[in-house]
Amino acid sequence: MGRSRRRRILLLAVVGVATVGGAITPFAIGGLSNDASAGAGQRDTAAVTHASTQPKAVTAPVRSCTSSSTRPATLWNAADTAKASTSTTSTRTVLGVTIVPSRAGTITGLAFWKTNGNTGTHTASLWVNGKRVVSGTFTRETASGWQWLKLAHPVSVTAGQILRAAYTAPHGHFSVARGFFPAGGTCRGPLKAVGSFWWSEVSGQASSHHRQDGSGRTNYFVDVRFAPSITSSPSPTKKPTSPSPSQASTSPSASPTSPKPPVTTPSISAKPTQSPTSSSPPSDPTHSTPAGGCGSSPAACGFPDGSSAGVSAGVELVDVPGQVRSGPGWSWNGSDGTVEVSRAGTVFSGYRVAGTVDITADNVVVKDCVVSFKGGGGNNFGLSLRHVSGTTISHCDISGPRPEGGSDTDRLTAGIKDIYFDSVNTTITANNIYDAACGVHMNSGVVTDNYIHNLASNGEDHSNAVLSSAGGSQPMTISHNTLLNQLDQNSAIALYEDNAGFQHDKTITNNLLAGGGYTLYAAGGDHGGRPPANIHITNNRFATIYHSKSGYYGPLAYYDNTAPGAIFTNNVWDNTSRVLDRS
Repeated sequence: MGRSRRRRILLLAVVGVATVGGAITPFAIGGLSNDASAGAGQRDTAAVTHASTQPKAVTAPVRSCTSSSTRPATLWNAADTAKASTSTTSTRTVLGVTIVPSRAGTITGLAFWKTNGNTGTHTASLWVNGKRVVSGTFTRETASGWQWLKLAHPVSVTAGQILRAAYTAPHGHFSVARGFFPAGGTCRGPLKAVGSFWWSEVSGQASSHHRQDGSGRTNYFVDVRFAPSITSSPSPTKKPTSPSPSQASTSPSASPTSPKPPVTTPSISAKPTQSPTSSSPPSDPTHSTPAGGCGSSPAACGFPDGSSAGVSAGVELVDVPGQVRSGPGWSWNGSDGTVEVSRAGTVFSGYRVAGTVDITADNVVVKDCVVSFKGGGGNNFGLSLRHVSGTTISHCDISGPRPEGGSDTDRLTAGIKDIYFDSVNTTITANNIYDAACGVHMNSGVVTDNYIHNLASNGEDHSNAVLSSAGGSQPMTISHNTLLNQLDQNSAIALYEDNAGFQHDKTITNNLLAGGGYTLYAAGGDHGGRPPANIHITNNRFATIYHSKSGYYGPLAYYDNTAPGAIFTNNVWDNTSRVLDRS
């Protein structure tokens, strides 16, 4: 066998196997040397673990972006992918992007933009400072568009580190836009793409395109999903128009009137430095509280975040209605863009749905699904429940189109809603919900282990991570969730006395809460001569990542400590672990 043939096989063995790891350096910043000897036909000997010659690093510094945004970020948007064309090569090729984050955070996913012809099994890898730290295989791909690989174990990175994300196009025909990168790189929030790279696994030819080489400005549309770490920030100087505990208009046409403010004055504490007045604060024996609290890193304290909530790692998703339009117990209604689940006991699992999932039968299980679409005007729900019992919704990603939430006319009105507030025995667990005016809206059942964050408003919405409008026919438990409302209006949890009812038998325990006008609206008042009853608020952490008082106005409003069965114990300030005074 000839020397060149043996060398090609060696290259295939080293860079084509997803399990190769360790400290390899084909991705040192700058890639191949950019002097006159590094032509387009030079072999990428650095891709071989035992290469005798390592690539030269470019000495020019790579500056990160100046953004301090705490919102989840990706690199490329629709305007960028509109510039993509399809390469005519059919050669197996590895393509990637070099990224420098401006702040610490985690990489939770890898992606590539796919056009027709880019067929076969695709794999992806992530390198940090020259060392491959994770790799995986894309499953259940669509014919075109973004293909995402969710990481089972998100990768922590620090500001200024050199990250390389790459994927393999086994038959070429990858997406490409030449002359894309400006000389200074491209900033998108806290991420900076400083250039791209590629190498061919058949010819052994390699090229490294970075801003420093003056010509390699090609984009191959490789992306990451980045979740920045959150740090505490002072209260804004601009006040919201009102702290009124009014709710988003999320009911059907026969909905009740908007909520009425309780008749009493809110009783809150906004002094995180006051002395404890009760027993020791809550703690998780398996996790220590990091300096500054849990709000900036929920998982460090054992609370849910994007690494634990949402679709389980390794689940293969099928597109509805793109790949399938019906299954046992359910069907797609194209006239109103809804999956109708109408048979009792249906298990709806492993689907990516571009529309509402409407549940009208008992004992339905919805799990490991993505429900994401443009909500727009009117009532647009990720999942809706109608007069049902025994529904379980778990490990789903539920959202509108904007990962960052905020001002968004395309947001979902609610991620999950009990339309008539009469469903019973409902369990909502381990879901990742964002870009919705309300995360979960129901009056009874169990809401646990969810990550609800980056809420949205169309300018008129009042936004709540979890909302109860009245008492409900059964008790309600809200436990061990991470509920973050980055907006300065409404709440992380709201117990309103609306719908001609009163709040009763609510347990709110062991949650990580932050944001809103008040972080927790706690059902106080006297509606129809009946005060709230059996409202138990225990062992919750009130974080100060958005406002120094947790909510813009404070942590707690409308709690009646004289109401029958009222309990308020061991609730603490997240940043100090001092007990929160309810008086």
